[in-house]
Amino acid sequence: MTLELLLDVLKKILVSPQVIGVTVVLAIYLNLVTYIVHYRKKPPAPKKPKKASGAGAVKKEAPPAAEAGEDEAEEKAPKPAKPAKASKAAPK
Repeated sequence: MTLELLLDVLKKILVSPQVIGVTVVLAIYLNLVTYIVHYRKKPPAPKKPKKASGAGAVKKEAPPAAEAGEDEAEEKAPKPAKPAKASKAAPK
């Protein structure tokens, strides 16, 4: 097979509608897959604080919740004993 015949056969293969169609479908599929892999949700926009109603009332934020591991450790740890109260009776 000569080089001219080889190039002619390759040209007919690459220009065939089946090869072009499969190439287009694969390109679209790969673009969709890469989009899904790299997709990240945008964080929600921070809410604007509402204007305080009344005499300058300011709403305080709750303290951040402690981690679950710390809560369990505190519950299981023994609490320190309270000192005994002195009696209110006056000494005689």
